[in-house]
Amino acid sequence: MNFWKQYKHILIALVLLLCVKFLVPAANGLTEVGVNVLAVLLPILYLWLTVGTDWVSLLALAAIIMTGVLSATDTYAASMGSSTIIVVVTCMALNKVLSDTGVIKKIAYWFLTRDLVRDRPYAFMAMFFLAATLLGLVLECATLGIIFITLAVEICDEIGYKKGDPFYTALIIGIFWISNITNAATPICHAVPLIMIGTAAASGITISYTQWMTLGLPFALVMYLLLLLVICVIWKPEASKYKNYDLDAARKRKIPLDRRGVISVVIFILVVLAWIVPEVFSSLLPAGMTAALKAWGNTVPAIIAVCLLCVIRVEGKPISKFSEIATAAPMTLLIFIGAVVVLGSAVSSADTGISLALSNVLAPMTSALSPAVMVGIGVLLCLIMTNFVSNVVSMLLFFGLVIPVITGAGVSLVGVSVIICLVANFASLVPSAAVTAPLFFGPQHITVQNTLKWNLLMILLTFLVCMALLYPLGNAVLP
Repeated sequence: MNFWKQYKHILIALVLLLCVKFLVPAANGLTEVGVNVLAVLLPILYLWLTVGTDWVSLLALAAIIMTGVLSATDTYAASMGSSTIIVVVTCMALNKVLSDTGVIKKIAYWFLTRDLVRDRPYAFMAMFFLAATLLGLVLECATLGIIFITLAVEICDEIGYKKGDPFYTALIIGIFWISNITNAATPICHAVPLIMIGTAAASGITISYTQWMTLGLPFALVMYLLLLLVICVIWKPEASKYKNYDLDAARKRKIPLDRRGVISVVIFILVVLAWIVPEVFSSLLPAGMTAALKAWGNTVPAIIAVCLLCVIRVEGKPISKFSEIATAAPMTLLIFIGAVVVLGSAVSSADTGISLALSNVLAPMTSALSPAVMVGIGVLLCLIMTNFVSNVVSMLLFFGLVIPVITGAGVSLVGVSVIICLVANFASLVPSAAVTAPLFFGPQHITVQNTLKWNLLMILLTFLVCMALLYPLGNAVLP
């Protein structure tokens, strides 16, 4: 009994492997190599959901090599040697510098100390959530959550609200929603969109940062407005104690921004411009500079930025030390990202026949459905699943299910890929919904019970925004 309790998930994964290996035929386009890859993929997905993503991801790399679909050299190059890893490491390092130098809190306090919020609790909420949304577009979701939860708790303590009070609950769940929304709205400093970009590239779908934000930014804007509608108009939590919020005292608490912070902000802005300007405003730059920036890709500007922050000294000390900021990107996350990219490459490889077999198997069921209905079903199921289990696993699963059946149907594959990532990130229903969920549910800032109906409403609105706005927009402007 003790043995079963300790090893049951590993044993179940082994049974899955054997069942696929010996019971799934190489038919309908699926090759023997494809069977081997599926025999690795399904157990790995199961272990990611039940055991974790650390050693399981490392095992996935070895298992993919053993299938023969990729050589050892190709596997390592596509995983830890991929540009996605470098971008994640450097972006998280930049995020940490902005946080450590007080830039994030400085910006947040600017929004919270405008005259507009004086004696207006719902105007305060609107500004609070606006600050979180704008910062969330370029800030890693856990960092965003920690900073704004701290601000919310401090302010609620000051005005007299505690855990369980509607005003307190509304602020905290709003932060959770925004962290989910913005975590997929841009690829800037956000690991999950970068994973999707890498996975899509392995399937032959190239997604630029600008293309991503063509859908991501409207999504963030509309969801912010809907969040205000839900919290400040429909819910309208009791806010009589807000009169205790001392705006003048809050202004005195504003965090000064020193030279370290100013330099950090300038360098970060230059990195973002280096990513976006060559695609959007290429005519503003000399042709040679545009060509160079495009050739560098997203990695070189970020690498240079991190190095500058370690080299530039203020009052005799470097703005940051690499040994400190490098910890912002844990090894477990990097190995997980590498494994995801490799599995994506393996699954999409023509040598496996997995995409072809999936299309052939699903064709009888989907032939009578329009592409919009097929995408809608996939998006809805992804949105439901992600609110209970891993966001990345949900994203990968439904990317693998939806893309093959709509390929060639005149639908924007780039747009659908982005939409799947957007819905896979909107997960706030239960404590297992997201990696950041323990920040909100763990200390009982919120509970499933006191947020259930509002979460369900926002989940429904997310689905409607994606299918009524983003799906037609993606088809109109994206390849």
